[in-house]
Amino acid sequence: MPDSRARRPRSGPRFRRPVIIAALVGLVIAPLTATAVATAVSANAKTTAIATLSATEGVVGDALTLTLDTADADDVYAAAVSLSFDASRLTFDEEAVTSDFPGMYSVVGEIVGDEGRLDFTLTRLGTSSGAVGDFSLGELGFTSAAWGDAAITIDAVTLVDSELGRIEQKPGTTLTFRVPAPPEPTVPPTEPTTPPTEPTTPPTEPTTAPTEPTEPTKPTNPTTPNPPATPSSPTVISASGYGTTVAKPSSGTVVAAPQSSAAPTNQTAQIAASTSKPGLGDTMELTVTGLAANTAHRIELHSDPIVLGTAVSDAAGSFTFRATIPKTAPTGEHEIVVLADDAVVATLPITIAEATASPTPTASPTAPATAAPEVDTDAASSDGSADGLAWWIWIVIALIVVLIPAVIALTMSRNHSKEKSE
Repeated sequence: MPDSRARRPRSGPRFRRPVIIAALVGLVIAPLTATAVATAVSANAKTTAIATLSATEGVVGDALTLTLDTADADDVYAAAVSLSFDASRLTFDEEAVTSDFPGMYSVVGEIVGDEGRLDFTLTRLGTSSGAVGDFSLGELGFTSAAWGDAAITIDAVTLVDSELGRIEQKPGTTLTFRVPAPPEPTVPPTEPTTPPTEPTTPPTEPTTAPTEPTEPTKPTNPTTPNPPATPSSPTVISASGYGTTVAKPSSGTVVAAPQSSAAPTNQTAQIAASTSKPGLGDTMELTVTGLAANTAHRIELHSDPIVLGTAVSDAAGSFTFRATIPKTAPTGEHEIVVLADDAVVATLPITIAEATASPTPTASPTAPATAAPEVDTDAASSDGSADGLAWWIWIVIALIVVLIPAVIALTMSRNHSKEKSE
């Protein structure tokens, strides 16, 4: 019987160990949290945004250019400009979008009825530093479509520095392009030159008797009214590309002046990879967090964009993706870029190495071939026949030895039975 008083193993250290680990994790996380709060302050509090329209008056069919610049920037890593325009008098030209901002840009929007809305987004890539000083963000192209005053309103300007500090302003500044109304006709009406003639024939009495009133016609059944027309779906606007250089801005309208009392927020997405130095043809696992929930994303390899695939973030704003480095990709420094609606949301610098050559197996030395011994088929067949005959002889002898005593015993048993019966 086991001793019930045997001491159980102590569980104290097992419970104390998680407590110690949690305390150490708290000591590590606390400085990181303090750093994130500190870096949320934007470095662009003194930056001014400027908007310029290439003309303020013209005719229908004129091309217009909206130029967006910045002045006194300290660290602009990314920028976003939201604007609205009169879609009944202006049409947006997706082919007339340009940018000198060194990085990637995209324009997305829609036209609903007479109102058009655009979001112009720009960003540097990877670990690049933010742009400094006076420079151009880009240009958007429009075409005059009808006479009247066409308005373009800058609704919001957002600047993000390389530490992800963000400042957002809502200026509401409006730029106007006017197309004068067509002139009224100036030719006066002409007076008649021939006076009217008096009638010379007296009026004749009617000779036809009045007709009797006819029976009223029966009313027709009312027709079924047509169903109301369904509203047309909005027109989607989309354009994207890459900037090359940094240009000086021109003079224009200040749409976002410095605002020291802004309360910037910090918003970031991160990529964790199974390796930062994959080889050509290798597959690496990417885990991306901090994204918008339930959103489609495209994964690309830069500098020259190569689409690696697509993924959809889950409800927590993350996804895992297995990316295979193309064997035709150039080696050296590159970036994994994650985009949503053609806007960069996360990047990861990597270094692509040459494919590891697998060693060629060496042929193992083969043993020298030895000649098989010759077999005397005649002797084998004769020996085999002799052995088979010998086995049959032994089998017959064994049967005789076993059966003779059995026959003798059976005969004696029968004789003994007869004697008893007599």
